[in-house]
Amino acid sequence: MEQLVFNVLSRNEKGKKVRKNGYIPCVIYGDETHKAISVKMTKREMYRLLTYPKSSIISLKLDGDIKKCIVKDLQRDTFGHIEHIDFNSIRKGESVNLKMPITYIGEGDLEARGLRLEVLLSEIELQGEPTKFPKYIHVDVSNYEKGREIFVNELLELRGLIPENEKDLEIAKVLSNYNGKTESEESTEK
Repeated sequence: MEQLVFNVLSRNEKGKKVRKNGYIPCVIYGDETHKAISVKMTKREMYRLLTYPKSSIISLKLDGDIKKCIVKDLQRDTFGHIEHIDFNSIRKGESVNLKMPITYIGEGDLEARGLRLEVLLSEIELQGEPTKFPKYIHVDVSNYEKGREIFVNELLELRGLIPENEKDLEIAKVLSNYNGKTESEESTEK
């Protein structure tokens, strides 16, 4: 994964005052001192952060010091605006759990053959060393036939990463799509 650097500033103020001054309050958990560090980020930096997958490994630059982190949580208000960001600091050799998005490629090829993909799982939680995580997990379904099921264990080629889900968990399947109706809709009509 590419390394991304974001600037943060130390803060002593409460979150409400930080937001009033145009910043986003943040906390970094799990650094070397095992104490949470209160920081703030400009809205510009936050918007830049949001353009990357949540599973990205990022570097937070605080007072000239770089801390490698992952986004642990984004807290939003009732309107969906981000109010607070929690980061989890990671150390070299440390194992972390990350939810990775699964991208299915080739659904148009299936539709051209009267088939469709029923997605049962759009992300998977993996455990491993942070530097081994890919940006996305791609599954090419373009040549799959009707009835083909896709399972978590097919994704195990992920360079030493361990899935937190059951290895025999079904993540997607290929179904027929006749007359614009799915198989499940057709079976309920009979």
